Amino acid sequence: MAHRRTTLALLPGWCETGGVFERLIRQLPPAVTPLVVELSTPTVTDWSVPALATRAADALTRASVDGPTVALGTSSGGYVAQQLAVDRPDLLNGLVLVGAPADLRGKPPFAEDVDRLTDPIDPEWVRDSLAWYGTGTAIDPAFLTARAAEAADLGADVWQGSLQGLTESTPPLLTGTIDLPTLVLSGELDEVVGPSHDRILATVPRARGIVYAATGHLVLWERPERVAADVAAFLGDLDARR
Repeated sequence: MAHRRTTLALLPGWCETGGVFERLIRQLPPAVTPLVVELSTPTVTDWSVPALATRAADALTRASVDGPTVALGTSSGGYVAQQLAVDRPDLLNGLVLVGAPADLRGKPPFAEDVDRLTDPIDPEWVRDSLAWYGTGTAIDPAFLTARAAEAADLGADVWQGSLQGLTESTPPLLTGTIDLPTLVLSGELDEVVGPSHDRILATVPRARGIVYAATGHLVLWERPERVAADVAAFLGDLDARR
């Protein structure tokens, strides 16, 4: 019997757009259908993590997905993916968390810089803001330029409101349990989300993790080919189990 196509719901991080997945999408197996869920747009009125998870659930429902579905979240998109898995496990068959935090409560060191933002945002300011995260491997310059322009276009209200919503929400892993096969991909040099890799593995019973050497917080930006290969292997394992 032929296997049904797998839908991979892609959740971008804070002030990222679906463009962050362009290189990943190009390398997905033919049997995988990508579905980008934009989480940082001016149309969002409730920036809480549960509300963003509902936005993702609604997107899956509207897409009338017929077949297995896996949610992949990068950075804070992985935070939202955790909430989606807690709230709507009926929609998912698996979870991939890339550079994802376990707890975002409290203001980060760069919060005051974000509070001072006004429109229009300079893309060069966005490029400079990457210093907040630290990197272990050089990011492709063309990719970086495109993502900085997209992030600047979101506007100051999106940057400020989304940061507030993320940092004031209860961590998803404190609101319920995740009982799904889960792949956790993290950078060994990631100082932004702290010990989240180990905390997620300790909390999610069916999770397994991979730590990338010489990689910072922006795992998908730095290691797109490696992420694509590990995601493809994970999806293949899920398909074989079915």
